Amino acid sequence: MNALLKVDFETLVDIWEELVLAFNGVNHYGGDTAEIYAFNLIKYRPVLSFNEFRDDDYCAAADIIVEICLMFQQKHNCKVEIDGQAVLRKWRIDVGSSFKHRCHIKITKSKKRRNS
Repeated sequence: MNALLKVDFETLVDIWEELVLAFNGVNHYGGDTAEIYAFNLIKYRPVLSFNEFRDDDYCAAADIIVEICLMFQQKHNCKVEIDGQAVLRKWRIDVGSSFKHRCHIKITKSKKRRNS
């Protein structure tokens, strides 16, 4: 199942908007860098508090971050780094279930080619 199907549409739009702001260098967190919190990506269950989220919840949140970043990177022909890692799936493997707080996503526009 696609990881993006595990999060509500409004959250996806909010993250996409953060990435667009970073792409344009005007993100309120750090210009070309967005700050995304794991708990925003975990499916809401009213009976749970933050300290009751499971490791698989955090793994799913990391999967969502990677999938949306890959989609954004392809759509906007840009470079995306998560916490300094440009190989997004490697970040996902390295982070495992330890993505329990936040990540920083840096967007760098690709250089346009000049016509010769």
